[in-house]
Amino acid sequence: MNPDETLLYNAFEGQSTSGKIEVMDTASVMILNNKLLHDSSLIGETSHLKCTLKLKVMILETIGNPTLDEIRKDLNKIMTDRFNHLFAKLQESEADILGLGQYFRRQIPRNELKHWRSKYYPDLLIDFKVQTDIQNTGNLKTPL
Repeated sequence: MNPDETLLYNAFEGQSTSGKIEVMDTASVMILNNKLLHDSSLIGETSHLKCTLKLKVMILETIGNPTLDEIRKDLNKIMTDRFNHLFAKLQESEADILGLGQYFRRQIPRNELKHWRSKYYPDLLIDFKVQTDIQNTGNLKTPL
């Protein structure tokens, strides 16, 4: 895992990612707080997981004159793409380091839990979304 993927790992582990700085084409932001919400379901033998990563950020600097919405969209896309890339690597190697199987302990029959990585994990469908709340614009000299 690279340092960018570590942020997502920490979010899944319930650890704070505050202080992490994300540099984008439009701006640099510092993560102030994060929260991960999830909802799991089993439809037939296919596991489904909806994850929402909620971020609170502060803008440190801007490049050009982006709007808050542009900055939010850029950050959401970067984080979503990063997660999808990480998850594809993990799923291919059947490595459940994010502990996603724990979200299905109540839906999968006890005698089937031992087959999580080989039977359910490879077909797991994840809908990952990021919601960014820009708390303030930090010390910007020009208003957005």
